[in-house]
Amino acid sequence: MNIERVYNSHADKYIPNYDVKMKRVLAIIYSIEMVNKNKHLLPNVSLGYDMRDYCSCTRVALTQSFDFVKSFSATNCDEKYSQDHAAIMGTETSKDSIAVATLIGDYHIPMVSYFSSSHILSDTVRFKTFFRTIPSDINQAKALVKLVKYFGWNYVALVAVTDSYGDALASSFSAMASTVGICIPIHRIISTLDGKNQIRNIVQDIAKNDKVNVILLMVTLTEAKLFIEELYNQNVTGKTLVGCDAWIGDKLLRIVNHIYFDQQGVIGLTFSPNYIDDFERYLANINLCQQDNNVWLQEYQRWRNWGNPLSRHCKLPRVPKVRVNSSLLDESAAGNIIDGVYAIAYSLHKLLNCSTQYCPYIDFRHFPRMKFIKILRKITFPGLTASRFRFDINGDRYTDYSIANIQKHPTTGRFYLRAVGRVGNDLQIKADKDKFVWNFPLNDKDEIDSHPKSRCSEDCQPGTYRDDIETGGCCWNCKPCPDNYYSNQTNSPLCHACLLGFKSNANRSECIKVNITNLSLRDPLVIFLFSFLVAAVLLTAIIWIMMCYYRHTPVVKASNFPLTNLLLFSLMCIYIAPAVNLMPQSKVTCTVMSYSFSLALLLTLAIITARAHLLSRLFITKPWPADRNRLLNSNKGYVVLIIGVMIIAVILLIFLNYIDPLYVERYISPTNVAYPYCYSKNSLGVMVFSAIQIVMDLLCIYYAFKIRKIPSNFNEARYIFFASLIMCMLFITVLSASFVEHGPYETAIQVIGVTLISLSTTLCIFAPKIYVIYYDMEFNVKKNAIAAIVQYSFQDNIFGSRNASSGSQK
Repeated sequence: MNIERVYNSHADKYIPNYDVKMKRVLAIIYSIEMVNKNKHLLPNVSLGYDMRDYCSCTRVALTQSFDFVKSFSATNCDEKYSQDHAAIMGTETSKDSIAVATLIGDYHIPMVSYFSSSHILSDTVRFKTFFRTIPSDINQAKALVKLVKYFGWNYVALVAVTDSYGDALASSFSAMASTVGICIPIHRIISTLDGKNQIRNIVQDIAKNDKVNVILLMVTLTEAKLFIEELYNQNVTGKTLVGCDAWIGDKLLRIVNHIYFDQQGVIGLTFSPNYIDDFERYLANINLCQQDNNVWLQEYQRWRNWGNPLSRHCKLPRVPKVRVNSSLLDESAAGNIIDGVYAIAYSLHKLLNCSTQYCPYIDFRHFPRMKFIKILRKITFPGLTASRFRFDINGDRYTDYSIANIQKHPTTGRFYLRAVGRVGNDLQIKADKDKFVWNFPLNDKDEIDSHPKSRCSEDCQPGTYRDDIETGGCCWNCKPCPDNYYSNQTNSPLCHACLLGFKSNANRSECIKVNITNLSLRDPLVIFLFSFLVAAVLLTAIIWIMMCYYRHTPVVKASNFPLTNLLLFSLMCIYIAPAVNLMPQSKVTCTVMSYSFSLALLLTLAIITARAHLLSRLFITKPWPADRNRLLNSNKGYVVLIIGVMIIAVILLIFLNYIDPLYVERYISPTNVAYPYCYSKNSLGVMVFSAIQIVMDLLCIYYAFKIRKIPSNFNEARYIFFASLIMCMLFITVLSASFVEHGPYETAIQVIGVTLISLSTTLCIFAPKIYVIYYDMEFNVKKNAIAAIVQYSFQDNIFGSRNASSGSQK
């Protein structure tokens, strides 16, 4: 089994990386030894390894790969096999993995990487045998977008290295950022040929833009080091660096601790660390001074003693279990390495049809590599980085990311990495913002949010809307919403119109109900209605006074003076309703208005009907009733009339308070003005009493029609018919208007209509009497009145006798 490692033997060139590289090599060796010690995994089969050093160079990696595939033989295009190699473990960088995977893919050799994250490697057509125990850069791009959005940054700079890793990660991030409102005004690419000069120009451009305070660096450690140094050289402060997994880690700390530049506040993503107790004990038990058969450990031990040949460092550096410094993220790759080796081992176990006790023999000259790749793609087992480890359809897998923050130790003054949060499999961020440390002093405003700002424009608060001033939607002006429009979200792109009956509040952040508008006494319409009502009341009062003054005259006596007073009283009570209607509407005013109008109108109709009925009995009934004097002077009719009205009043009171009470509702005009109107849920009371009033009105019309030919001295009978018709038409008009019209017009119709009901009745019944009193005085004499009655009776008897005789002759 060939496992390529990411360990460089040129200590003088890459001394800072030596500890990390060595631990990764030992993680591979440790996992193979654990598989071989497991009696139930690949029993009676032992795994070995052939380690090749490619010196962190793509050309060397390809040379080693060519040397490796030489051991393969092929008799035809479909048969490729080797006698003893099952898979390759490596490489570290994406560009190296792309080169090697392209070469060995045609030989159907599976390759499992633990650090190559370029999304290009997810192409199963081009890299059909490539697997990795870390997620694709697509996932890292998604996580970076989530991280930027988490802090509310929408105006950032993006700097990427021009290689397969940087180009792919930057492209994925840019595409996703544009869909969530993140703008990248500065997007620069660093070439590997002239990186230093390019970085100098990039830093100058960023320093000029005071709105861009966050810089995403999608580069390798080399470019990150040059970028940080250039920030220091140009004295650029107040900028926050956001890094990717390629350079955030222990290697970065070794660099920044040698630069006298405060880079506290750098954040970035790295793979979640896995502290493996067994592996740590394995490292602790290694004695570098007793490794005569291990050339890698011998070389590592020589590096440990570099510059001091007399010193003997026989132990590996210890990693404390409780970690508060950079060691927290030192070897996040160890778990991924071990899971990668175990994935190969479990796949071999399944391929060989092994039981827990025995594995059948297989001829490796005909090793079924295609079948092995299919098994590896679907293998599932309990891993270290996941409870159920498995690859997805692209040979990738997703693990959590740790959010790392560079902070300065309060006592030593050295920088260290602190894990301050995580980005889970569901791309949800779990972080404590209080743990973050930033590289600028916070003012009072920043203390509220506790993180730097990187925005082209400030948030538009509710009540305003964004008016974009450039494409991308990151720079805008905040404009207030117009009247009757609102916005209840931050950075709302538009204002919404309030529904009819609502208006925007003072700061345009929500819609509130339109206040009810009552008619004002200063309104010209109200002044007109009130003047009309007062005139009608005064006219009715004058007529009442005149009736009282001439109460001893025959024309007034003939009208039954007590009934006349009661009638005028009921007519005056009708004016209560329009007067109350001009007041501010409430449940009390609605009840008083309906109660007074219904009761007064019913009383008026009852009196008129009673008067018409009395006249009918006096003049129409034949022969004349012998008790006509008793009919004229009896108080029994008044008592019955009063009792009947009182009963109706009680029934009306019950209806208006219990059965069908009135409420005040809002009518919204087309101009969005709210007017009150009286409303009942089922209108039962209105319909019942309207029916009673119409029936009584029709009964009054009937009696008025019967007495139309009585003596002219009793000419009020002639006008009862007209008064009844007018009352009926006006009542129907007012009732109809209450259902089809609301607002000022409804009030005007009701006030004018109800006033005219009372006024027209008063004029129809009493105007003829006044005319007789002042202008036809000879008829207002008792002798003439009696003569008129005698003449009426004589004519009626003659016509009656003629009709009787003609009937007998026939």
